[in-house]
Amino acid sequence: MKEGYYFPHFQDARRDIKILRLRRDLGIEGYGIYFMLLEILREQPDFKFPISDIGILVSELQTTQAKIEVVINAYDLFQKEARQDGSVFFSPKQITYLLPYIQKKEHAKLANTKSQLARKEKLARQVKQLSLYDSASQNNNLLEFSRSDSTSQKKEEENKEKEIRDIKESRTTGSPDTTTSDEKFLLWIQEKSKGKDNPSTYGAYLGRKYLEGDKSICNEYELWLKMQAENLKKEESLSLKGKLLQTSQGLKIIIGVEQVDQNFKIFFEDGGFANVNSLNNLPISARC
Repeated sequence: MKEGYYFPHFQDARRDIKILRLRRDLGIEGYGIYFMLLEILREQPDFKFPISDIGILVSELQTTQAKIEVVINAYDLFQKEARQDGSVFFSPKQITYLLPYIQKKEHAKLANTKSQLARKEKLARQVKQLSLYDSASQNNNLLEFSRSDSTSQKKEEENKEKEIRDIKESRTTGSPDTTTSDEKFLLWIQEKSKGKDNPSTYGAYLGRKYLEGDKSICNEYELWLKMQAENLKKEESLSLKGKLLQTSQGLKIIIGVEQVDQNFKIFFEDGGFANVNSLNNLPISARC
């Protein structure tokens, strides 16, 4: 999606002495040409436009090339700069006013990049700690997988399976899904590695490819996340069936739940229904 470029337009711009002269000579058309030229300059990577290409703006601005050149040259609203590949024109005032916005945007981009790097580093540490990171191929100084110690490996796999069961049990009891994104990723690796000849090595491969940004692995993980979210919603809906919901009209027996966009419609035994935006923290009680 193309970025919607921004530049400030002051509310009293029409009263600037240069603009007043422009409006006196060319009327509102001149005013429109001036601001459309500013919009075109804002779209350029360096906020400058080749003078030799002014002719191609005629149809877009729906005016004449002569009027465009007058607006650029006659009112000290723009400046020109000679280059080896041809002269350009630009608005010094526009560039000055844009500097704080551009700097703020660059700082935000840098902060976001640092945040993503920190998250990847954290994820890499967690993958390594669970012996899912192929340390031998990444760093010879890291702990190598022990394939000969079958007793230790079996105990490790049992601990991992217990972690998976605990996460699944927290979902089936109707409690909110508090699993972090990193924990979900590790759970996905565990499930994908089941049945493989060497689960640890295969899990390390998945973790490494994900950290490298492999599209097929990332897409497969995102699809799994969506399926997990849908299954969780289904489980929450089923857990409510037959329960009592306290409404403004008294207790009502729930017979079904249907999701509509981001909201939920709860159907009652007496034929009515209620719309809610979340299934969490509802005044639900079990039937006696």
